Amino acid sequence: MRCSGCGKDIPFAGQVCPYCQRDKSSDQAAHGCIGVALFIGGGLGYAVGGFTGLLTGGFIFGIIAAIASMPQAKKKAKTPPKVVVANLPKTAPKPVEKADSNPTPEERLMRLDTLRANGIINQQEYDEQRKAIISSL
Repeated sequence: MRCSGCGKDIPFAGQVCPYCQRDKSSDQAAHGCIGVALFIGGGLGYAVGGFTGLLTGGFIFGIIAAIASMPQAKKKAKTPPKVVVANLPKTAPKPVEKADSNPTPEERLMRLDTLRANGIINQQEYDEQRKAIISSL
């Protein structure tokens, strides 16, 4: 089967042309119509003229179906979406610094003050933790 968008030979199966990403459902319908016309033309030709009529009728009906269906297939085919590539920044972004897993004693004391001010710990817990931090110095 040929794609009506790019004109390349493509497999019948699938929804879009692998080359131009164009919808190929109308191309598939056109090829199916041509196949049916070949069958009908061959049958009529065989009834009229035997084996030679089969070949002639199939050929003539196939050509007529191809001429009739291809312009419609080309018109109905959806154009693929335009692909826009985002421009990358010229410099790499700065790496995000991870929080230090071992905070300094000053940071631990500030966090302890914040916990007490927010009411998460009481004064007794605050005093115990403060002593532990100061004794670790």
